[in-house]
Amino acid sequence: MYKSFIFISLLICVSLADVVSAADKKYTREQCLEMALTRNPLVLASIERKTQAEWGKKSAYDDFLPKLNMDYSYTYMDDEHSIDADFVGIGEVSVSKRNNYKMSLHVDQPLFTGFGVMVTYKLADLCLKVAVAGEQLSN
Repeated sequence: MYKSFIFISLLICVSLADVVSAADKKYTREQCLEMALTRNPLVLASIERKTQAEWGKKSAYDDFLPKLNMDYSYTYMDDEHSIDADFVGIGEVSVSKRNNYKMSLHVDQPLFTGFGVMVTYKLADLCLKVAVAGEQLSN
């Protein structure tokens, strides 16, 4: 019991010595400003909002570009199946008994979306301007 009391007392004294030595350190005005700007939660939040708005604008710009899509599927069948293809004049077509693979590649480019893509981009640009102004105000 006595040994644990001495150990706890010694631990408290060592931790207080660190606090006292940290209080003796003197900071310049520039160091204080730098610490305030790098540790202030409001400043950090405004920087993150600006980053989020930048990514939102990039994402909205990507909607103007064509999108390349690739699909792949695999089907395993126990029994052999046939498809009636009389509508094209072929007749009955037998489908593979075991492994059926399908792969497709296509490009999507919207021609007209009712100005939705352009309005989304302009709104993302406006959000970025608001975020930049908020960051400037928090500094």
